[in-house]
Amino acid sequence: MNYFKRIVMLLLLGSCTQKNSDKSFEIKGKIDGLGNGKVYVLSPAQTSAITDTLATGNVTEYTFKLKGKVEFPRLAKISFSGTKKKPRPVPIVLENT
Repeated sequence: MNYFKRIVMLLLLGSCTQKNSDKSFEIKGKIDGLGNGKVYVLSPAQTSAITDTLATGNVTEYTFKLKGKVEFPRLAKISFSGTKKKPRPVPIVLENT
């Protein structure tokens, strides 16, 4: 029985220590009438009142694409600047896949 417990513990430990270094997130979108400008993924910092910028991109011909990595799932929002339309920030949950 002791042998069985050791094997289970090793399997659990191995699954908890896998690195997500090759995983990332990607967000693609299109908003009609948005125009050209910038798009940002913003998230509250874990240790202060400052906002972290997790990804930035350009809005071109109403489309945008954002790529980045997070250490753990995070609440964030997609914000736009310099565009014709000023859409409200879009709340999202980010996780690497």
